[in-house]
This record gives sequence, C-alpha cells and structure tokens, in this order.
Amino acid sequence: MTIWATGANGIIGSKLPQYVKPLIFNSNGIEINMLHQIQSGDTVVHLAAVVGEAKCKQNPGLATDINVLAVRKLAEQVLSVPNVQLIYASTGHVYGPANSPRTESDMTNPQTLYAELKLRGEIEVQKIFSIEKNRLSITRIFSILDRDLAFNSLPSRVLRILNNQEDSKSILNSDDVRDFQTRAEIILMLERIWSSKIAGVINVCSSSPMSVKEACLDFVHKLEIPGAAGILKFEPGVSAMPYLVGNREKLNLLNSPGTFEHRKL
Repeated sequence: MTIWATGANGIIGSKLPQYVKPLIFNSNGIEINMLHQIQSGDTVVHLAAVVGEAKCKQNPGLATDINVLAVRKLAEQVLSVPNVQLIYASTGHVYGPANSPRTESDMTNPQTLYAELKLRGEIEVQKIFSIEKNRLSITRIFSILDRDLAFNSLPSRVLRILNNQEDSKSILNSDDVRDFQTRAEIILMLERIWSSKIAGVINVCSSSPMSVKEACLDFVHKLEIPGAAGILKFEPGVSAMPYLVGNREKLNLLNSPGTFEHRKL
C-alpha cells in the first residue's frame, strides 16, 4: 500500500514521513500522469488548499476553485480507482462559535470564508463518496502551535515580537480558548487514520483547552529562549470565537489511552 499526499510541501505536508509520495494538485485535480500511478489499496491524503482567512479573502475566486471545485475533481479521480482511501483535510473552524468541546456530530456554523469553503469541500467529497462512504475520511484539524507557520499565524507573530520585528508587543484576545497541536502530533494522528482505515468525520485535535496566553507561554518555553516570556504583553478579552476545542473521542476509541504521544517542536 502506498500513501500519497497533495500539499506535501505545505505547512502540514512538509512534516509527513518520507515514505509518503507527493502528488501534484491543481485546479484540475490530481495531475493525470500521477493519477495513473495510484493503485488499488492506496491512500490519498488531500492537504493542498488555499489556507487561512487572509489568503481566501485576498483572492476568493482562486480559493473557491482550489478549495471546492478542484476538490470535487480530485474526489471523482480517487473514486475511479478501486479500493483507494481518501483523507480530506478540513478545519475545526467549520463548527463555529461554541462553549464546549465539539464532537463530530455537532452542527456546523462557519464564520469565515475559509471555514465556509472547507465545509463546502467536505460536502463535495461526501456527495462523490455517498455510495462508498467507507473509503472517505474527513479530518477536521484544529489550531497549530509550531515553528515556520504562515505569517498571520499566532506562533509567527510571537516569533516576530521576540525578534523585535513588531512595533507592538501585545497579543490581543489572549483569553480566547483553542485546541493547539504541533504538526508532528497532527501527522501522528493522520498516520493512525490511514493505518486503521477509519472512515467518516474525525476530529484531529488534542481535546485539551488552552488559552491563547497559555499557548504563547508554552510556545516560548519550548523555544528555550531566556527571558522570552517577559517580552510578550497579553491584552485580556475574547474574539468573535472565544472557544474552539475538539473532542477526540472517536480517535480514542481506536487506541488505548496515552497512545497519542506529544512531540517537541
């Protein structure tokens, strides 16, 4: 069995194990010559996307083409190869505002263009695989706390502050509660999903609520930069989405407690 992945050079994809083979993905889906290499029993992990609200709003037409229309084409291509599993990477932001951990059966209520497009992508792949649901996994990934992320991400801003590249040292809405993971932790869970061939909607999360302030302090602690925590200034308050935490019950049913090890940055 071969594991294939789109977006292998992206934020999450760059941390995939070396045995995972990259796929070229564009507005027409998987590049046709590469599609012909996929064989029965393989798995395709779809990570490629226009990621984040800022990029989606910057070019909503392109974001729709890549995150919705091309996803439909990719799903049709994967379905055409017998017994191939598709893992579609979505986001926990499809759930919208909440005050308790989100489970896979909860209603969705996207509040941003990015979340709306990822949910539309979910709907497209579910339609394509409606007859063979056992071949489809929709993974809703929550917040990432790691190095080398997008410019607008929280960790990137923290690093810019520590490197004196920001005029303001303040972290706004520091009381927001999120579900943070490193990319290595996310990859570990994706490995469990394709190894177990688990289908359906799956929360890829820690199930551990952490405020933005706590996350930032944990991040700088792992960076091991002396005095870094004292540089950051935390502004109290919450955003329009004060709480977004996932419930990992579905994944935990497959594995004994403690099997999801935590990895360093």
